Amino acid sequence: MRHIHIAYENYRELSHMNARAAADPAAFVEECEAEYQAGILHAAAVIAERMAVSRVVLLAGPSSSGKTTTSHRLTDALASRGIGAHVISMDDYFLTMDREDRSLDYDAPERMDIPLLQRHIAALEAEETILIPHFDFTTGIQTPAVRALSPRQDEVVIFEGIHALSDLFCEIGDPTGVYLSARMRVLRDGALFMPPEWLRYVRRSVRDERFRNSSFLRTLGLWRNVRRAELRHILPSKENAHVQLDTSLAYEPCLFAPYAIAGLRALPEAELAAQGLSGIVEALEAFAVISPDYVPDASLLREFIGKTAP
Repeated sequence: MRHIHIAYENYRELSHMNARAAADPAAFVEECEAEYQAGILHAAAVIAERMAVSRVVLLAGPSSSGKTTTSHRLTDALASRGIGAHVISMDDYFLTMDREDRSLDYDAPERMDIPLLQRHIAALEAEETILIPHFDFTTGIQTPAVRALSPRQDEVVIFEGIHALSDLFCEIGDPTGVYLSARMRVLRDGALFMPPEWLRYVRRSVRDERFRNSSFLRTLGLWRNVRRAELRHILPSKENAHVQLDTSLAYEPCLFAPYAIAGLRALPEAELAAQGLSGIVEALEAFAVISPDYVPDASLLREFIGKTAP
């Protein structure tokens, strides 16, 4: 039986967000972080409840939904219950790629070594040892069998990746499924001002420029494939989840503006419009700015901005 927790009716009014950011940014950030943590605790409870069924957890969601940080925050929440957790990024199962291929689509499932992933999930369900590879985004090279993993009876293994909830993996045993997505919709005077897809696009653009050797222009060029993969492969698979979490934080547009505006402004307006992103720069400029100094070190948003200022 699925235990679905859906917090997708998440609407925020621009004027209220700006008022909170200006009046007491520290309190605004703290409140948003507490909301996210409540979802983490709920997911940890579901995982703990299902350990008698499976100690494999599959955590999925669209690009830039915060899978990496959520996996590690779940690890902490499980530890408070006396449960150990190992996190495996499905990115490490990417096949070696030609880094010069500008059409490279990291969001296509065929980019992964699916047979190896399936063998590893089956091995863990059978309580066997696996040898985990590592993928280097800078070089585009996968190194096989980098580390061994043999979890104990009081531990779970969390696979995190955009395709983790695919039937290709969910039908191996009965793993616990967790689905994430940033679902906040920002309104201005009651009308939609910033859809959730824009928030995730900003997250990805900032992260890839800072940590994945990928320019704002390159991320824009990939965005159509990203959205296509979401609609074709990722959104249908969320029905395999036992728990669903909204990972958006209401203060994040106030934080991301200084990191993203310059890079986005340099992009061709016609291409932004073609990808459904027309007006995104003007939208970000409408938010009051919150300094990254207010952002906790363990915040999900650190996954995208890192530890340094813009």
